[in-house]
Amino acid sequence: MSTFGGAGGNVFGGPGGANATTAGIPISELVMPAYRIAGITQRARIVPSQDMYDEAIPALNRLAEEWGCDGHKVYSTAISAPLPLTTGQKAYTIGPGGDLNVARPIYIRGANILLPTSPVVRRHVDIVDDDQWRSISVQDVPGAPPYQLYYDGNFDSNGRGQVYLRFQPPAGYSLELYTWQSLQSSFTNSADVALLPPGYAQALIYGLAKHLAARNPNMANMSPRSYELADQALQTLIVLNSKSPRIGCDPAIGGDDYGSGYGWLDGGIR
Repeated sequence: MSTFGGAGGNVFGGPGGANATTAGIPISELVMPAYRIAGITQRARIVPSQDMYDEAIPALNRLAEEWGCDGHKVYSTAISAPLPLTTGQKAYTIGPGGDLNVARPIYIRGANILLPTSPVVRRHVDIVDDDQWRSISVQDVPGAPPYQLYYDGNFDSNGRGQVYLRFQPPAGYSLELYTWQSLQSSFTNSADVALLPPGYAQALIYGLAKHLAARNPNMANMSPRSYELADQALQTLIVLNSKSPRIGCDPAIGGDDYGSGYGWLDGGIR
C-alpha cells in the first residue's frame, strides 16, 4: 500500500526539485493561491517574492507534519516488509538504523507474527496501550510466539521508538506492521513537486492560507467564505478517511466466526 509521504519517487513530502521527472503539483501552485486566498496578494497569478516563499514553505511542511499525526488526514496505511525477530529478544528499537529498520511510525494500527512456514502463516498480534502493558504480570516467556505488542512511541536522540513483545519468539519468526508514517515534509523550494490524491490540494491550499493569514494579520484579508471553504475541504478528507468501527460478538459466546475473534467483553486482549 502507498503511504502519504512514503518513499518511492517525488511523492508528497519526498524528494523533488527542478529535476523532478514525476508529474505532480509544483509547490508554487500551492503557495501562490494560498497567498491570494489569505488576502495577502490581491491579484491572481502574482508571483510571491523569495521572502514569501521562505515563509510559506516551512509553514506547509509543518502543516503536513501535523496532518501525519491525525488518522483522519492520513489516507493510507503502510504494510511493512517482514521484520526479522531475534530469538528470545523482548525490546526492539524501531526507526532508521534500529533493530526494526523502518521509518519510525507515528502510530501502529495492527501487527502480525509471521510463522516460519511455507506458505507463510500470519498470526494476529494484539496492540496494547500503556495501562494494559503495565498490568501484565508475566511478560517474559522465551521460545513462545508473541501475541501482544506494546509501542512506547518514544523519540530518542536517534529518532527511534521502542517496541516490546510478549512473549519472545524462537528462531525464524518475523513481524509485520501496519502503520501510519510521518509525512516526509521536506519541501525546500517552489519547484519541488507534490503528488496528491484527489481533494488534498484544495485542503492544503486553504489550510496554508489560514496559517499565512494568522502569521500576517496586518496584511491578510481572508474572507469569511474562504474560512468556510477551508473547513469544507478538510471535512471532505475527514469523511473520506474515517472508518466505521466493526461490531463483533465475544468469542466466548459466538466463537471466532463472529467478530473475527475480537472480544468486546475483554477489550480484545487474548
